[in-house]
Amino acid sequence: MHENSRTSLKVRNTGFKLKVRIVNIPAEMFIDAVYFLNKAKKLEAKQANCVLVGRYCRASILLSFFSLEAYMNSFIAGYRSKIGVEGLADRVIKSKMSFEEKFDLIIPLITKKLTSKKENEKVWKDFKHVGYIRNRLAHYRGDIGIYDPNNEKGVNIKNAERAIEMVKQMITYLNDLANSKVPPWINHPNAYFKEILTQSNL
Repeated sequence: MHENSRTSLKVRNTGFKLKVRIVNIPAEMFIDAVYFLNKAKKLEAKQANCVLVGRYCRASILLSFFSLEAYMNSFIAGYRSKIGVEGLADRVIKSKMSFEEKFDLIIPLITKKLTSKKENEKVWKDFKHVGYIRNRLAHYRGDIGIYDPNNEKGVNIKNAERAIEMVKQMITYLNDLANSKVPPWINHPNAYFKEILTQSNL
């Protein structure tokens, strides 16, 4: 499909050497989400500072959702030629349309068949659950108990895990619909990150 490169380029120009790292934002945000979840789990296991646990879970949930939204734009961009309406892909990417609106409009154009959310109800249920928490954070209105570890719709390890799993399932679902390969960072984020470090000489 359209999986982005993530290597470093060395460019020589009139005696100057410029090093550029080409990034894959959906991948890097997902990897960060996994990283912060693991940090939260380690702290919880040590019965450490609950403020930090909440902080890491918040970062993980937000980054998971941001990764999915960014991936949708990247996914659409990778299928410009299949969409069939000139300029539509770029207009959709630049628009304020939600993830669901983009899914409903663009995915049928890519797959050339109608899709229904009933085909994968669980992933959409998890998407709405995580989206609700994301919106509670992004549009915070003084909710009491948002960091309660037992809050079903709160910022906690259980929901951070659910967010990451939802992203995995949704991205797999998108690629299944388009008959394309799932990006490697979804199932092997740590190995992918090590590859980035190696290629960047970090």
